[in-house]
Amino acid sequence: MKFFTREKPDDTDYSKLSLREIVSVVKKDWKGLSEKKNNYANELLEDIETLKTIGDNYYEDSGVRIVVGFLDEAKSWTTYTAQKVKKELARRINEQNKKLQSKNI
Repeated sequence: MKFFTREKPDDTDYSKLSLREIVSVVKKDWKGLSEKKNNYANELLEDIETLKTIGDNYYEDSGVRIVVGFLDEAKSWTTYTAQKVKKELARRINEQNKKLQSKNI
């Protein structure tokens, strides 16, 4: 079964992008981001933009916690790019969690 979409799939390697670059991709792609219902997602993106890595903290919150919150808030963002970005952010979360677990052993 083929999946048809109006979007042109890109071949961007999101694993090579910084968090700041990923935030830029989200802001360009998510057409409904500026809607009032997505204010919290927008705030979380601003927080993510300040992180160098997902392992950094933003005040009292961990980068992982902020990104998880963004993914939860971004459920209405469903483009092809959204799927790719969300997959990459989830990969980074899992990678960071594995690092934390190995330190605790």
